[in-house]
Order: sequence, then C-alpha cells, then structure tokens
Amino acid sequence: MQALRRWYAAAAEVFVVDSESDDGTLESLRENLDHPNVYFSNRPRGLYAAWNFGVQQCHSDNVYFATIGDEIGPG
Repeated sequence: MQALRRWYAAAAEVFVVDSESDDGTLESLRENLDHPNVYFSNRPRGLYAAWNFGVQQCHSDNVYFATIGDEIGPG
C-alpha cells in the first residue's frame, strides 16, 4: 500500500481485477485503497484475461498494469 499511495491519487480511475487470489491482497486493497473512482472485479484465473478485462473497463487514455511487487512513481 505504501508504494500505491505515492501515485494512485493522481490516477483518474483505478481498476483492481482479482483472479481468484487467496493471499489476502484483494481484502487489503478493499480496506485500504481510498480513491473516488476505484472499481473491483473478480475474474477466473488467468493473468492476461484479467488484464484484457481491466482494459475493457477503463475510460482513461493511459493504462498501467501491476502485479504484486510492482511499483510505479507519479508522473
């Protein structure tokens, strides 16, 4: 969450697509991700299918994909 907090406030929208994870990540994000345009979705297992689903939901011009451990900075 610390890494996310550095950039997600600048994002127009945040999509969390979970693929049947059981490590507590989804629950942690639901509890701690405070964004006015955050959307949560569950999909069957499959990383690329989940990413494709997420892209189809986005309204923004830019998309950033992240998996556990990925970090990005603002701007």
